[in-house]
Amino acid sequence: MSKTLEARFDHAIMQLYQRARDECGYNATRFLQMLHEHRGLETARILLHASKVSEGYVALWERKRLDLTVESLILAEEWRPLFSEEAREIARNRLAEYGHTPKVDPIRNVIHDGIKQPIRLLLEHGHYRAALILTFAGIDSMAFLGMPATQAGVTKNDFVAWAERYIQIPADPPISGLEWYGARCGLVHTYTPYSTLSREKDCRIIGYVDDMLPPVKFDPAISPILVMISTRAIIEAFFAGIDAFLTDLYADQKRAQLANQRFTAMFHHLTYDD
Repeated sequence: MSKTLEARFDHAIMQLYQRARDECGYNATRFLQMLHEHRGLETARILLHASKVSEGYVALWERKRLDLTVESLILAEEWRPLFSEEAREIARNRLAEYGHTPKVDPIRNVIHDGIKQPIRLLLEHGHYRAALILTFAGIDSMAFLGMPATQAGVTKNDFVAWAERYIQIPADPPISGLEWYGARCGLVHTYTPYSTLSREKDCRIIGYVDDMLPPVKFDPAISPILVMISTRAIIEAFFAGIDAFLTDLYADQKRAQLANQRFTAMFHHLTYDD
């Protein structure tokens, strides 16, 4: 965990105290004492996992300023590497219980609800090919979030680099980023395992089984160009890769800011009240 990120969080949570004092006339002395004793991260965890809300939380609710609570703060994407999804869910539920709706969380909306959950549903219902198509599209989306600031669109190299780093399935030899790209092109473009890369012998052909152990089978004595991989293992590796990627992304302030800008261009599911 980045000490620089923790230091930034210390500063951000101290700003909550200062803003509550300056904007609401509320002097959270006990909160300030906790910050001096435990610093920001531990203070946030103590408050989050307490059996009941703090006096400060209630005071801010009475002033209609739950946006200045620790619960609201930790939902910001910048702090995602510091808190588990379970902790963030506690914060969301507590705010909802007191009638406060935080700003749309793009990672939950786009990635968890828009990418991961549909893939899980397809997998659970045995729609393996459709789940794989969404997985490859998801890799493109992650590469979009992480591509250099100078680019307007995702390239083959972005996909290959992301898959090479974040799709980790034990195999000998390892599945290369280029092989994942070839599999993507075959399935998405022609609904076959074949791509220009595989036809030109630049990568092996990837075939799929629903589930197996070990998750990868390759025997060059049987076929030097075919590797069979568990669909479930691919999807689990993709989900783990997303989590690792987001941790890396939001540990770097400049990359995080760029990703937040790109999230605004991605599809969101929004509910509008009449």
